[in-house]
Amino acid sequence: MITKMKNYAFYLRGFFPKKLPVGKTELETYCDQLFSTYNIPKNNSHKHAFCTMVMNLGPTVFYKAPFYFALAMRKAQANQVAYDMLMVLREEEKKLLEKEKEEAKKNQNGQSIQDNKIQVPASQVVQ
Repeated sequence: MITKMKNYAFYLRGFFPKKLPVGKTELETYCDQLFSTYNIPKNNSHKHAFCTMVMNLGPTVFYKAPFYFALAMRKAQANQVAYDMLMVLREEEKKLLEKEKEEAKKNQNGQSIQDNKIQVPASQVVQ
């Protein structure tokens, strides 16, 4: 119960600007607290993303709300999933276009023209 209350307090405190980490131990502590509070996986990729976000802040920004970083990381995760899906869809489209080009080439060369003949009923044939 106390742990939940502490996490909730950290969550609420995350809406207010907090001093950015300056040393390596501060950075590790800040990342650990940020990741555990907002349920972000603790791995090097997310630490890299956090460090990049800090470096891209303006030159006079020294205080930033941790919730900002949590939202930005979630957005980055959503972007990554969407990008991966776009790549899958793009590959499927390429395969479909290649298949259509091959079929068009076959039709153009006359190899499968027999397959495309129109069947006319015998009653409609004019003699």
